Amino acid sequence: MKKSSRAAVLVGFLVPLGILACININGTTLAGASKTVGRSPAQQLRRMLQMAPMAAYTRLHLEVTSQAQFDEISDEALNAVEQMIQGHYDASIATLEALETKSPGNYSTASNLGTAYELKGDNRKALQWISEGIKRNPESHEGTEWLHELILQAKLKMEKEPDWLKNHHILDADETQIAASDYRLRASDRSLSLKEIQTALRHQLTERMLFVKPKDPIVADLLHTYAMVEAHATVMESAIELMTLSKEYGVSDPMLIDSQLADFERALKRATLLREVLFYAISIGVVGAFVGGLYYCHRRKWFFLSIKDYRAYQAAHAEKR
Repeated sequence: MKKSSRAAVLVGFLVPLGILACININGTTLAGASKTVGRSPAQQLRRMLQMAPMAAYTRLHLEVTSQAQFDEISDEALNAVEQMIQGHYDASIATLEALETKSPGNYSTASNLGTAYELKGDNRKALQWISEGIKRNPESHEGTEWLHELILQAKLKMEKEPDWLKNHHILDADETQIAASDYRLRASDRSLSLKEIQTALRHQLTERMLFVKPKDPIVADLLHTYAMVEAHATVMESAIELMTLSKEYGVSDPMLIDSQLADFERALKRATLLREVLFYAISIGVVGAFVGGLYYCHRRKWFFLSIKDYRAYQAAHAEKR
């Protein structure tokens, strides 16, 4: 594929994604209050399921924002990415390793090698190269590649213990403490705030779901954690959508998801009912006050409700003269 064609694919991907990110949605917090949030994570992630692999890889691994930047990418790097897209992982790895020998220390080479090895199924070497990429550029991917490391570590554990995810999570967020304003999660030698956890989940899931389609236990587990974080940090509607998506990806404990979904849906119904009752009570109060005010003004002769009343008032006023 020519560079201009790749750039066109990327632009066609980024424009609608950017528009989607600007949409505001209204929701309900666990406390029952209304809240406007900047985006719907589940809707954005569902969009990833519709992306073609070519657009996905162009977006993920070339990270192009302009034609000028695109033209600076070497032909070897482009060939390696195309080989990955076509499923020729060994060829891609060979190309990237030759590029590393030729120009050592490049972040993109390390990141792409990690991806190629992961797609091939060699999670140990994938972890080695993703960790090397973090050393070379810790701020890449919004500084969230630490979560990619945890994903690969989880995959290595699952190689020894296939049911590992039934008793563990990739991110062990304490669901009983998430709502605390000072909550911090210890992960990968980091102390993470709720916002940092949200950023990492959003970025890593956005990238992963571009080419990892249902069913996948890793994505399902991350979606479940994202749902719990969204429930406590933003709105229940977002959590419900993410939990539903987690079920589609084959979460290890669907009964737990069903139970949590039922809890959130009941809480949402209660909050909605309470708001409706409050709205109607206020409306009735306002209407009653308005009607009462009209009647009071009428009795004080400040205005007249009919022409007949006005003429009677004029006649009575004339007799007094």
